[in-house]
Amino acid sequence: MGILSGKGWGIWHGEANSAVSQAWPDSPAGPTSISNDVYQSRVGPEQTSGKASQSTLAVLSKYKCILFDLDHTLWDYESNCAETIDDLFHKYELKKRGVSSSAQFIEIFNNINTPLWDQYDRGEIHRDVIRFERFNRILLKVGIDDYPMSLKMSTDYVAESPRKKNLMPFAIDVLDYLHANYTMYIITNGFDEIQGTKLASA
Repeated sequence: MGILSGKGWGIWHGEANSAVSQAWPDSPAGPTSISNDVYQSRVGPEQTSGKASQSTLAVLSKYKCILFDLDHTLWDYESNCAETIDDLFHKYELKKRGVSSSAQFIEIFNNINTPLWDQYDRGEIHRDVIRFERFNRILLKVGIDDYPMSLKMSTDYVAESPRKKNLMPFAIDVLDYLHANYTMYIITNGFDEIQGTKLASA
């Protein structure tokens, strides 16, 4: 599956998103509308008559095509990134260079990475800033001034992170249920070559 082609993971909008929230009250509006059997296995048959799930299915029946985001929706971006950053922490022996822990390094990565992606989404920076400056800024934040090493870390991160396999809860259930009834596409703001690796690896 590629961007805007084949079957994929989903993001919900409008009425569909509202219906999903009804069916799964503890869900942060993720794509979790599936069959009554799966729904009742999650919340228990004593807590629902199936009306919420049927309401969701009624809303979804109006749609022919479902559009999905990849990161944060089906591919567990936070878990996969954290695993990769932890790998880099140990590979580059950052504790010997003054970084107190993997957890600290992950936190600093998130604090720098998220605003960079927000800027990219708004069209304020080029993708190369993320590729070539992200890890330099992270290392400087922990007191390491080593630009060549930051480039190596960036290359390793881009190569290894997309190969991680953690998916969001119930992602497979959702895809299996929707596949028979809907055309599904992926829309993503991620870099094509990276997103393609994620799809092939997951």
